[in-house]
Formats: sequence, structure tokens, C-alpha cells
Amino acid sequence: MKPQQLRYLVAVAENGSLSQAARYLGIAQPALSQQIQAIEGELSVQLFDRTVRGTIPTAAGTVMIEHAYSLLERMDQATRDVQRLSHDVTGDVSIVLTSFGIADRIMPDLVRSLHLRYPKVRITARLVASREAKAALANGDYDLGIIPADEKVGSINARHFASQAYYLFQAGKVPQGSQTSADEAITLREAAKLDLVTLRPGDPFQEGLVAEASRQSVPIASKYEATSLVMMHGFVESGIAAAIIPWLAGRDKVLLGRMTARKIVDPSFHLDYLLAWPKQRPLHLAAERVANLLSEIGHTL
Repeated sequence: MKPQQLRYLVAVAENGSLSQAARYLGIAQPALSQQIQAIEGELSVQLFDRTVRGTIPTAAGTVMIEHAYSLLERMDQATRDVQRLSHDVTGDVSIVLTSFGIADRIMPDLVRSLHLRYPKVRITARLVASREAKAALANGDYDLGIIPADEKVGSINARHFASQAYYLFQAGKVPQGSQTSADEAITLREAAKLDLVTLRPGDPFQEGLVAEASRQSVPIASKYEATSLVMMHGFVESGIAAAIIPWLAGRDKVLLGRMTARKIVDPSFHLDYLLAWPKQRPLHLAAERVANLLSEIGHTL
């Protein structure tokens, strides 16, 4: 039995029908049916029951599929172990991001680290909405992604990346003698009384704020709506409005002396991010190296 045939068995079991499995694998359904029949003929046992509800594994099929998972994982692990013997890591890695604040902070560090440690690894990054990012990762369109933790992640693999506390950002300079104003605080209820600029519904920063305000029964009256973080910064720097966003989203402006920041307390709350990758296939060596670099960067945020 060939490895590809094991992948066919797993695909049929996971998709629940030959037609859906064929679409997932990118092959014709008759060809997939022939492969399954060939496997059943080789084993002299029926592996699937074809019913109106779909293609359901038999008792023998369930046992075979469990072994298929194990064998495929061992084969993939063997490939990764052999590749690790080579220090010359090469390959292309695609990354999907959902936040300008996160992207602006991590990408320069990632590029520098890659240049020093894995110069032959090339990365491409794209910024999309959080729901689009999750769907794209589930489909295997990207190798890695940084997504908000409030997204359901059942169809992808994920681990903690970083947490960002929410702050109130306003126009003004940091008081002389202080590096930042981030050690000051303000309650969510007090901050909500100010003229606020918010991001569009669906933005992870905005969703995190709205969710916490709802839990605390604090009304958030947005006077202005920004279509991007850059536009939001413009409102704040000009003194037109204040913004409640995670620390990284305004950190650089504070360090440049263009805005002040006060941590939201009573309650304090934060936005968690996950490092995610497709569940349908393991990380190749270059993607694994990039994931490790991202985890290192996440610990510094």
C-alpha cells in the first residue's frame, strides 16, 4: 500500500463522502473510488459503507484509518528529522496577519532574524480580516498565521502567541523625565465618556473592546469611525478624539512623543493572539523555523 493511498483513506473518512473527498484532494471521484476499491481488494475487507448519509467507515475501516493516521505522521516526522540534519534551510513560507499593529511590530524583527539565521528562507505576508485568515489557514492557503484568540480554531492548529492589554491613547507628549506614560491608568467607564474614534465593526481590536464593554455594561459611544489604524492615529494625534486599543497598536506613537497612553483598569482587559497553521498538513522545515522565530518574538511583545 502506497502512502498516497493512506492519504486517500484519511480524506474520505474526514470528509464523509467520496465526492467531497475528491474535491478536497483535487482528483476525479471515479479515480478516488477506484483507489478505495483497490485498497479494499488488497486487504480483502470492506473499509467503508456507502449510504445515503455518506461514506461511513466500517469497524475494519476505523482500525485501518487509525493506523493510516499513525503511519502518515511517522513518515512526515521521518522527513522532518532527516531535513533537520541539514543546516541549509531553504523554502518559501506564507504568513497571514489580521492586525496592522501586530504586523508593524513583528515583521521587521522577523525579517532581521531570518536574514541572520536562515537567509535562504523567503517569506510573503498578507493582511486580511480575521475570519478570512482562519478560513484561509483551514484551507491550507497559508503556512502560518497570527489570529485573534477569540476565533474558533477547531479546524486549525494553534498555540499562544502574545497578549496585549488595552490602553487609552490621547494626543500629547510624555511628561518630561518619563520614558512613557504607560504606567498611568484610567477606568473603562471614565475612558468611555471621552470623544472616541473607533475602528470598523469586525476589526479584532474593536471586537475586543465591544465585548468587554458589553460584559461590564459600559456604553461605548463612537463619535468617529476610522477605516484603518493609520486614520485612527491621525484622529488621536490631532487631538480630535481618543482611542481605546491594544498597547502595540499605539506604542510607537507614544515612544515618539506624539501620543500619551493610560492603561485601562477596573477592569483591565487584553486581546490574545494565536500562532496558527493548517491542521491538514504538518509544517515543512522552513515554516517550522519561521514559527519558532515568531514564538521568540511573541515573548518580547
